[in-house]
Amino acid sequence: MNCVGELMLTRPSIALEIILNEVCSLPEESIFLPKALGRYLSREIFAPLSLPPFDNSAMDGFAVHASDVRSASPSSPISLKVIDTLVAGDLCASSRRLKLGEAVRIMTGAPMPTGADTVVPFEESEEKEGYCILRSPVSVGRHVRKKGEDIQDGTCALKKGVRLTPRNMALLAALGFDQAPVTRLPQVALFSTGNELKTLGSVLEPGQIYDSNGPTLSLALQELGMEATLLPTPKDTLQDLLDKFQKASASDVILSMGAVSAGDFDLVPQALEKLGAKILFHKLAIKPGKPLLFARWEHRFIFCLPGNPVSALIVFDRFVRPALLKMMGASNLFRRRYTATVSQEIKATQGKEDYLRADVEWKNGSFITKLAGSQGSAHLVPLAKSNALLVIPESQTQVMEGEQVEFEFWEDMP
Repeated sequence: MNCVGELMLTRPSIALEIILNEVCSLPEESIFLPKALGRYLSREIFAPLSLPPFDNSAMDGFAVHASDVRSASPSSPISLKVIDTLVAGDLCASSRRLKLGEAVRIMTGAPMPTGADTVVPFEESEEKEGYCILRSPVSVGRHVRKKGEDIQDGTCALKKGVRLTPRNMALLAALGFDQAPVTRLPQVALFSTGNELKTLGSVLEPGQIYDSNGPTLSLALQELGMEATLLPTPKDTLQDLLDKFQKASASDVILSMGAVSAGDFDLVPQALEKLGAKILFHKLAIKPGKPLLFARWEHRFIFCLPGNPVSALIVFDRFVRPALLKMMGASNLFRRRYTATVSQEIKATQGKEDYLRADVEWKNGSFITKLAGSQGSAHLVPLAKSNALLVIPESQTQVMEGEQVEFEFWEDMP
């Protein structure tokens, strides 16, 4: 805990430890490979065959014995009799046996005939009257893809917890997998709170605002590969909140936004107590996002986020996202952290870990950063303009111009 004013606030590192000790990976399911993009492998994958599965040609050319052309030169070319043509998919290729003094026309991907140990590309040879004419020696194994040179039968192809991408799914497809064992996705339900909120597309009356949290966090979940259930906004009454949590009870994870601070209508903690949920922490030593609450309700996990949209998105990214990734079976739960030089003096909050929206650019061999604008927890324009989040430790009250600061990009670097 950390004492700030008269409040006992949980340090963010402790909060993350509590969250990650509570959640665990969900069960395995097997899904059709083309539908597995973005999912996480639930176990190691071992190669059921070697790649390539047989020696094959890497070029269109002539398969030959390298020893046949060891003495070839422009003034003393070697002529080899062309006995056959092999193409990719030729089922009889393995029965072809190449004798000394012979050559086979071979296409890219075709199995190497028995006895041949190298391939001479067409552009480095001449074919005339049933013979190929070579004017330079060639080395053994040139333009030949050897069996298993990419991966050997029985070896580990992909590790548990790897996120499936077009790049590693290409390997699975080449190994013949039509299904992938992955961790089941969490079922997530979410809702915003506040009588002042209206759905997008509605006409605003005086005192009303649009609900940006619901759509925004639905998109954040979609970015992780999940489709969430966005529930209608409840009224600011205890009974309505209880009903909303009950409607979300079929989910593994419930996200609520707002009504979690210290106002007269911040009734979420009271609702959780009525439900019998165990509150594991409430209020962190961070800025923005201090009111974050994390609870367990039977088998469900509940994250109660602040209502300010910047705070909601930042605490989702810092605390909810790692939990969901662990439940999804990911091996890497956190964004990569970098350091940058600040181009302006930055004020921070003593006793709290600050998350500042910033613009980071690569300049003269290093990262340079400046704040993207006002850091108010309701100011969305700086959030929209930022490409990174600066992380200022609770021990610092300022960062001077020219000093180093740690940051994380919102998205992976291109």
